[in-house]
Amino acid sequence: MKGFTHKLQSAEDLLEKLKWNLQKLEKSPSDVYAAFDFFVTAEHIPDWINKKSIKEGNDLLKLVSHIANGAKHFEVSDKRHKSVERIEIRTNLWPDDSGVQREHIYINFKMCDGRFSGLESSALSIARLVYDFWESTLKKQLDRTNPSNRMI
Repeated sequence: MKGFTHKLQSAEDLLEKLKWNLQKLEKSPSDVYAAFDFFVTAEHIPDWINKKSIKEGNDLLKLVSHIANGAKHFEVSDKRHKSVERIEIRTNLWPDDSGVQREHIYINFKMCDGRFSGLESSALSIARLVYDFWESTLKKQLDRTNPSNRMI
């Protein structure tokens, strides 16, 4: 058997795990365990599809890499990573998509150029972008290899 278990055999299975992590983060936007699991999982999808180079020139994936590796090493401001200035948890002043005003994890970006330069966003908002990116990317890859396959 390849993979971790029978449930984690392919990139599509890892996308399902990513979706599950996203749903946990949507239910509790300040859950650091859910955020950690989401970003670490997203960081490893390129390994599973054998396309590590996909991160080059992709601001979103650079950001994912910075968050995942910073979390893994307990140091978000590591000098090797240039995307994130700080991560903090605070109460959102406005209700979120579910209409509830609650705590969220916020990410402040220090990128000097690119899509996220000088911005701040919630981990949940970034996670949604990341999930959409991987869902679309993996669907295209699967459709190219076997047009009769339908993922998710």
